[in-house]
Amino acid sequence: MRNYGTFPFFNLLVGKDPNETTHGRSQNYIQIDQPELLIPIEWNSQMEKSQVKKTETLRPFLILCMRYLALLGAPPSSSLYHVGNFISLSSELAVAAAPLQYRVTKQQLYQRMTIRSLQNQAPMIDWLSCLRTAFDPVPLTEDEAVLVHNLQYIIQMSRTIHKWLHKPDHSNSGPFQTFMLLNLLHSMMPALDSRFTETMEQVDPRWKSCVLETERGFDSVLTHLLNERMAHAQVTEIIENIFSSMRSALHGHQWENQQTRKTVMKKVHSLTPRLWTSQKSDEAEIDLFVSEMTVGTNFFWNYAQLLSLLQKRRIKLLAEQSEAADTLSVRPVLRGDELVFPLGMFVPPLFHPTYPRAYNYGVIGFLIAKDILHLLLPDIHAQSKNVHVVADCVWTHYLSVTNRSIAGNTSLSTAQQQEVWVQYSALQIALQAYYQSLKRNSSDTSLSGFSHTRLFLTAFSQINCDSDPHQDFMPLEPSFLVKVFCANSTLCENLHCPSDKHDLKTC
Repeated sequence: MRNYGTFPFFNLLVGKDPNETTHGRSQNYIQIDQPELLIPIEWNSQMEKSQVKKTETLRPFLILCMRYLALLGAPPSSSLYHVGNFISLSSELAVAAAPLQYRVTKQQLYQRMTIRSLQNQAPMIDWLSCLRTAFDPVPLTEDEAVLVHNLQYIIQMSRTIHKWLHKPDHSNSGPFQTFMLLNLLHSMMPALDSRFTETMEQVDPRWKSCVLETERGFDSVLTHLLNERMAHAQVTEIIENIFSSMRSALHGHQWENQQTRKTVMKKVHSLTPRLWTSQKSDEAEIDLFVSEMTVGTNFFWNYAQLLSLLQKRRIKLLAEQSEAADTLSVRPVLRGDELVFPLGMFVPPLFHPTYPRAYNYGVIGFLIAKDILHLLLPDIHAQSKNVHVVADCVWTHYLSVTNRSIAGNTSLSTAQQQEVWVQYSALQIALQAYYQSLKRNSSDTSLSGFSHTRLFLTAFSQINCDSDPHQDFMPLEPSFLVKVFCANSTLCENLHCPSDKHDLKTC
């Protein structure tokens, strides 16, 4: 963890407590989260548990692990045993892992406790020694407060380790060494020779791996370049228009009671949206950052230094209580009374100042609106009557249009209802914001002769966000919302939406 920034059994982050920033306090804490498990898992919304994917998905993963061990020199006679233990151990750990949206709705994020308390609840990890090693030379004591993002997982992880250490056939730590080795291998993969990287490309396309690793190693340089070339005026306009449209939309909601309405609207009106740019992105700072590396001809050594440097940056955040500004992030964050949007959201293909505004609003405008709703209203289903009405209506449309039997489909879970409402509302908010922009400046280009509305909806329908943390709770393709929207609006008269066998009632 200290030398290579690899966290096999749990993840370590450094950041602020949003409950404190709301009240003007600003302190960085060690944050302990569930790790990025390598095994392919999926979320079962009915059982509210993660589970390993089906055999046809797991088999290629097993073969992949076997190839990795073979490339590392493991004898074939023992590889299957090690990989089998790795998959079994990973499967048991995965049971307690949960998607972000589920943990938000269950209020499992930012659970504050001392290291001593954490030690009592998850005793199989020597937490104080572990954290001291990872964040050396920051002085830590058992009374130090940490923030835990999935305590259920941490407890399950400790129990699983205890169980495996006391298995009759696992009297040593062999399975854990295999587990940690494959996680370290995953971290080091970009620095290994072509035999490893060619194997890796079977999982991720090469372009995606290159982009992610470039960001990981040179985010400071990329931030500086983006900041210099960013179309600040256009970005600020779209942020402000979306936020204004969202305020108007929430005013018209049917809230459970007036007190809830007042609380939500006070929260919304107290925030100021702005573009998040790095406060220190000049060449001198970048030169200082790179100077800590001794670049040589050995790429593996260079990359290992980079991983160590990234961990040093976490230590610096904790030791100096400096600002953790991830300006290449693709998610807005709350910082006190500000709602800030990082530079990383406003890059092609999601946004570009030369795109037609209808395209920009249909893509990044929708994503901004969706992220704001998730961020400000994590439990909207308990506050507004609209969530259930809209979600049930959209789901009924979906069953009707796809000729699925309602009796054969269970009703949506609470999390699914909320996600359908969020995405449907975000689409409405983004379109309304675009029309506000169009009224002030009617000169907007188009593509292939599309009307402005059609280009907006076409752009929206082509969004593919496989990194969306809420995608597991969307029970249908987001593009289907265009059908529902067209059925409910005169704006689609010239779009010639495909006709359906059933009439769609208005939501």
